[in-house]
Amino acid sequence: MKYRINKKVQWKDETGTYEIYPKDIAEFERLKQNLERKYSGEILDRQMALRTLQSQINPHFLYNTLESIRGQALMEDCRDIAGIVKSLAGYYRYSISSKGTIVSLLEEYNNVCEYFKILQYRFEGKFEMVTDMPEELLLDYYCPKLILQPIVENACMHGLSDCLGNGIVSITVKATDQKLYIVISDNGKGIDQQQVQQLNATLRDVNLQLGPKKNEESKSIALQNVAARIRLLFGNEYGVRIRSARHVGTDVELMIPKVHASDIERYEKEGNYL
Repeated sequence: MKYRINKKVQWKDETGTYEIYPKDIAEFERLKQNLERKYSGEILDRQMALRTLQSQINPHFLYNTLESIRGQALMEDCRDIAGIVKSLAGYYRYSISSKGTIVSLLEEYNNVCEYFKILQYRFEGKFEMVTDMPEELLLDYYCPKLILQPIVENACMHGLSDCLGNGIVSITVKATDQKLYIVISDNGKGIDQQQVQQLNATLRDVNLQLGPKKNEESKSIALQNVAARIRLLFGNEYGVRIRSARHVGTDVELMIPKVHASDIERYEKEGNYL
């Protein structure tokens, strides 16, 4: 007959020394990691909330001013200006609204379309956007707010910055049984493989950080922000992955679960912390 020794042992970590049964150490570690993830998520949420509050000093003043400009442009029959002001107002209204952290895929798609209209106006049609996003996926599923626009902005400002001809950004959404894969691609200058490996390594560990390093490039900061929010909401099996080749272009793949309307409250309340 085998007897199981159930004697307490000393176990140390940075918080102190404890007496604990060996069989409980794994569970203790799991709970500790969950608490650390929850704390990191709360810090990130507070940082984002602070930035949002700073941008919401007087949003109605901004909207009213843009609407006045649009009205004047229509009176002067400057329909291009009126259109771009309308897109600008819609983009900012969505970005700084107090809506929850998870929105419909359709809302996210509409916002990135408004943003792209602004880019086309600003750069005189230098960029083109192509999408393959089936309507049933746009209508049925949800995603974290503001995960498409930062990646599209990166593609245009960095990937296509030296593009001599028309730069093309494409957005594709595909579904498996449990996941959605959103791929934002560009036909720009690409990234060398060493940098791709470094970026992917950073993105795999990003949920353990409370923010990007000060010397990180702006394109990496945007990627880390999106990756952190995805992983803190849904878990480590989801996130952001990059594929690229020099002089060919870059793919940024966002992996998220299939989130239905009935799942939103649970994710926004708990995330994947517990």
